[in-house]
Amino acid sequence: MGNMLSITRYQTLDWLTRRLGVALCWIVTVALIMSTVALATAEDFSILGGTVERTGKSKKSFSWQLEYLEGISEHFAYSLSYLNEGHTQLHHRDGLAAQLWTRTNLFDRHLSLMAGVGPYSYCDSTWNREGTFVNNHGIGAICSLATVWYTDNRLFFKIQGNFVDLQRNANIYDPQNSTNTFSALVGIGYQFDTPRKPATLGSAQLQQEKTTNTTSNELTLFAGLTSVNSAISQSTVTYSLEYRRGLMKNLDWTVAWSKEGESYLNRGNSISTQLWATTSVLDDLLSLGLGAGAHATLDHYNVAQQSPKTVSGIASISASYRLLPYLDTRITWNRIITSNDRDTDIFLGGVGYRF
Repeated sequence: MGNMLSITRYQTLDWLTRRLGVALCWIVTVALIMSTVALATAEDFSILGGTVERTGKSKKSFSWQLEYLEGISEHFAYSLSYLNEGHTQLHHRDGLAAQLWTRTNLFDRHLSLMAGVGPYSYCDSTWNREGTFVNNHGIGAICSLATVWYTDNRLFFKIQGNFVDLQRNANIYDPQNSTNTFSALVGIGYQFDTPRKPATLGSAQLQQEKTTNTTSNELTLFAGLTSVNSAISQSTVTYSLEYRRGLMKNLDWTVAWSKEGESYLNRGNSISTQLWATTSVLDDLLSLGLGAGAHATLDHYNVAQQSPKTVSGIASISASYRLLPYLDTRITWNRIITSNDRDTDIFLGGVGYRF
């Protein structure tokens, strides 16, 4: 029994190390890209919704996407997005995408035609061939086409199609023999910079680029809800206290303590730490961030049901709005990524003090 426990812990550590290493390298790379191109061209954020269908014969489901896009030059841009692929047959899948876009602008930059491609890191809540509910993780590819119409103010309208291509997992029950999807989405967006006037490298705007960190020090008290990614989505109330520190202009570090109510997860106190790629817009009133790191469970309500797999991965999306120079509000969405099919979403809202 002792040897089996040691093997299990070793496998968990190996699983976490490999995935966490990739995630942290990705976050640091994104932060460096943001530091290089920040304010070089326009930044925008869009919310999209529509339908998704798996290739082959299947019923359609809902799909929605949150996308942050920043220009690199007149004809190139990169984006970071969250894509929810709805509830297709036996699959509840979502994930994070990073894409490089090429684009052409027409009609005095009112119309933009775009094509993008990049990696897609997904989590699929589904069933294996033994009939057990599992959280299947992996990396695939996403290809997108988009048409954007810019108005004379900061609003714009977008039509976008996404094709997701994944490698099949032989252990997953899939009677349709297909894991690929196509989603058709429409939505609205907001430009954070001057409407339809993307700056070019070497412009006066770039010379005025902000050189200070997105964050100095911040202490935030949160309250929210933890929801299990399972067939019945069990939930419980959660409280959290987070310290955030800006390491460089577009890179933050956080450490947080959380307390979950008694639930199916049997988790009590936990601690997490993350690195964040961040950016600030609207004269530093609004900050956006994407984080990845490690989450450790410190104790359990029922010791007899304690799992040896107490360290997991964590990926997060966060936004804060500054109310006063020293006071802000923050919302954060954490995804706890486990190796024992107990993935969870933690939705938090709170008030922070900056110093």
